[in-house]
Amino acid sequence: MVFTKLALTITSAVKEAGGDPHSNVRLAAAIEDAKKQSVPKATIERAISRGLGATNEQLTYEVYQGYGPHQVALMIEAMTDNPNRTIQRIRSILNRAGGSVASVDWRFTKKAKIHFTQGSTSDTAETMMANGIDAGAEDISQVGTDKVEVVCAFEDLSTVSQALEQQHNYRVVLAQRYYMPEDPESLTIDQRAELQHTLEALANIDDVIRVHSNAQPLPAKPE
Repeated sequence: MVFTKLALTITSAVKEAGGDPHSNVRLAAAIEDAKKQSVPKATIERAISRGLGATNEQLTYEVYQGYGPHQVALMIEAMTDNPNRTIQRIRSILNRAGGSVASVDWRFTKKAKIHFTQGSTSDTAETMMANGIDAGAEDISQVGTDKVEVVCAFEDLSTVSQALEQQHNYRVVLAQRYYMPEDPESLTIDQRAELQHTLEALANIDDVIRVHSNAQPLPAKPE
C-alpha cells in the first residue's frame, strides 16, 4: 500500500510538470521520499514512465470533495484511469460514514508544503527558519529534530524550493499540494476515531494519493 501511494505521487508529479527531477521539484522530492521508503528502482521508473504516458493509460489527476463523519470537509487527491469508478468508491465510503460527495473547496485555501533539511550546511534550525522566510515562506515551523516545514502559495512551490536548494544549499525532501483549512473543526476523541476510520478507508482506494481534512489537529504533547 505504501509503495502504491508513493508511486502514484511520482506519477502525479510527472503528469503535472514532466519527468526531469532537475526541473520538477515535486518529482525530485517524491523520488527522494520513495527511496527513503525502500521503493525498488524499477517501481520508481515504472511510475515515471506511467506519468509520461508510456503505458497508454488515460490517467487524469482529480480532486474529489465531500463531507465525512460529523461534517468534516475532505479534499481527496487521486490519479485515475476511470474517474467514474473512483468517485463511486469514494461516494460509497462517505455515505456509510454519514457524509456525502459535495463541494467543500471553499473551506480550504490551496497552498504548497515543503519540508527541507540542512543539506550540505551545518545551519541551526533558527537559521534554517530565517532562510525559509527569506525564500518566500508564508508560515514556517520546525518538524522533529532535523526538518523545517514551509507553507507558501501554491504557485510559489518551485520558486521557494529552488531558493532553498540553490541559494541556501538545503535539501528539499517533500514538496506537495496542501489544502489548508479555513476554519478547522474541533472533534471529540470518539469523533476523531470515526474520522480516522473513514480516512483509512479512503486511503485504501488504489487511486487515492492523499486525503486532506479540516479537522483540527491534535494538540502537541508536552515534552
